[in-house]
Amino acid sequence: MGACSDYKVNRMRLKYHDYAAIADFDIVLNAVDAAKARVVSVRVGNFFSAYVFSPPYPQIFDFIEKYGILGLE
Repeated sequence: MGACSDYKVNRMRLKYHDYAAIADFDIVLNAVDAAKARVVSVRVGNFFSAYVFSPPYPQIFDFIEKYGILGLE
């Protein structure tokens, strides 16, 4: 499970290198197992976190779909 963003703070902090915010595998596995035990449908994947509510570049939605990103927040 991971996250994407259009927010540039990490690039500024990390000398323009990208840093992917990802969850610990065991935590994700425990969450998936707990959901399955309760017969709750679950999907694990990436989300895109936008700094602005409505991105000024509508082609971002094509990018999100192309790369299989599960959602936008």
